[in-house]
Amino acid sequence: MRRCDQPPRFMRALFTSTCPETGRALERGDVIVYFPDQRKAYHRESQHATQARAMGAAARRPKLAATRLRATSQRTRAGS
Repeated sequence: MRRCDQPPRFMRALFTSTCPETGRALERGDVIVYFPDQRKAYHRESQHATQARAMGAAARRPKLAATRLRATSQRTRAGS
């Protein structure tokens, strides 16, 4: 059974293909955004890529802030 909740991810193209949205060529090694649920790869300047960046940025910010907070509190404790 296929998982349907996998988030899109940025990666390098493993082979040459074409973006279904823009029609641009995706050469091997180009940065693409891959949607596992659709099993499609899009050009990094497509609307799908913009959407993926917005989704990823929202998910990463709280985690990053918590990591910075922990690092700061550890430094202040070590200095005391």
